[in-house]
Amino acid sequence: DESEANEIHVVYFDGLRNTETLTPLQHKFLRFSPTVNKPQPRPFEYGIGQPSIATFGTNGTWLFHTYGDSEGVYTRWNVHFSPLHFDDNGEPHLPQLRELSKQGITDLFGRPVNLLSNVDVTYDAHRDMVYMLTDLYPFPLNSRVSGAAQILSISRRGLLDQSEPWRQVGVIYEDEAYPARLAAAYGVELSMPHNAIHTGLKRHHNPSFVKAGDGNLLDPHRLRIYFTSADDTPASDCAASHGETCAEWSYKLWVVEA
Repeated sequence: DESEANEIHVVYFDGLRNTETLTPLQHKFLRFSPTVNKPQPRPFEYGIGQPSIATFGTNGTWLFHTYGDSEGVYTRWNVHFSPLHFDDNGEPHLPQLRELSKQGITDLFGRPVNLLSNVDVTYDAHRDMVYMLTDLYPFPLNSRVSGAAQILSISRRGLLDQSEPWRQVGVIYEDEAYPARLAAAYGVELSMPHNAIHTGLKRHHNPSFVKAGDGNLLDPHRLRIYFTSADDTPASDCAASHGETCAEWSYKLWVVEA
C-alpha cells in the first residue's frame, strides 16, 4: 500500500526575516520508524499523517497528527500531539510528543473505541474548548472509507492534562436510517441516540474544520466542516479483486455547519 509508513515534511514561513519566502525543511519533520522484526502475516502500518495545529493562548501552538504502527499482528491507529517550538534558526520542533487519550470516545453503537483516524482539531478561545473531528466507527461493510464522522469536544485544560473524557457534540451521516442499517449489517442493537446532521450523501470522509491560520475557529458561533463524499457503487476494477466499493476514488467536497 502506497500510504504505508507515511511521513510529514514541512514548509514554514518566517515573517520576521523574509516576507516573501516559504522555507522547506531540509529533513523530514516527522519520521516514522516501522516496527522491526514484524511477525507474519505482516501487519499494515500507516505511519505519520494528517497534521493539524491549534493555538491555546498562553499554552502556545500545538501540533496533532495520526500515528499508525502495530503491536504483534495488529495495526494500531492513534493520535500524537505536542507543543510546537522553534529553534534559533526558526526551524520547528516537537519536544513533548505523547499519545492522545481516547477516554469517552465511542463508536456508533456506544462501544469505546480503540483507534482514531482522519482527525482534525481546532480551538474555540471564546469557550476555552477544543473540538476534534474523526471517523465514526464502524465503517460500512466492505468499505475502507468511513460512512460517518463525529464531532467531539473537551476543555483546553482537560486535553492538556488528559484529565477529562471527550464528549460527543454531534455526528454527520447520510440520513436518519443510517444507524439502523449499520446495526442490522453488524448484528448489533442501537443503544444510544446521536445529535445528527443528515446530508443525504454517501460516505463522510477526511472531515476538517474551517479555521484561521493559527488553527483556531474563525467564528465562535458555528462549526463549519468540510468533508468528502463518494459514490458507493462497486467498481469493477477493485470489486473483483477486493470485494469492496471504490468510494475513495470518486471524491467530491462538501461543507456543513453546526
